[in-house]
Amino acid sequence: MRLVALTAAARSRTRHACAPLGVLMIAGLSACAPMPAVDPVIRAGLSVAQPDRAYGRGALDAAVAQFLGPYADRINSGANAGGRPFSTGGGLEWSERGARELALLAQAAQPLGGEWSAVGTLGLGTGRARYDLPRGAGILTDPITIAAKTRFAEADVMLMRPVLPDLPGQIDLGFGAGVRATQSDMHLRSALLDVQSRHREQRGFVQATVAYAPPRTDQVQLFGEARYYGRSKGGLRGGLRLRF
Repeated sequence: MRLVALTAAARSRTRHACAPLGVLMIAGLSACAPMPAVDPVIRAGLSVAQPDRAYGRGALDAAVAQFLGPYADRINSGANAGGRPFSTGGGLEWSERGARELALLAQAAQPLGGEWSAVGTLGLGTGRARYDLPRGAGILTDPITIAAKTRFAEADVMLMRPVLPDLPGQIDLGFGAGVRATQSDMHLRSALLDVQSRHREQRGFVQATVAYAPPRTDQVQLFGEARYYGRSKGGLRGGLRLRF
């Protein structure tokens, strides 16, 4: 009789010990049931866009500073994201021409439920721009031309969702953050100078973007984005993506 009692007690303790585990398993299965696994959509792409002017201004300042020496502290290209000629308090008057960027993209989109998706993008690209300084820089008053060749790598993660479903095509709105590393080779020329310099910079950024794909295709996408790098650096740009 005592053996039977001990066996019954052991079974009772076993049932009580396993009960929390069973509840957790049932709860876990119940939570997972409405959310079937969805594989991410991975695509390659090509992007043609306006340049990231926040980096262009930094490269321009570095090129001018290299040959101005102690006079470099007296000038700066300023914070005008429009790229039009301007001069502020002894600043640098400049204009930008022929600026563009071309990038190869790899993109993965993971549905999150509802209409939201997490979209991660890796990009490798190159860019060109020409800067004209009609009044020179600092003590050098001759007109200066700077040709810039840029190589860059960037990665970002965005939360995206479609908006305005009644309009033709698809409009996506998103926000997120990323990091960009850039190397710019600058060739500066004037009546007296022929100087080459190199500028490297890496910065994190936050970003908001809107993209539009026309009806009956999602392989062509127009986009506009606003980026902010901190320390008053940022700007707006637009471009075209081809997705495969």
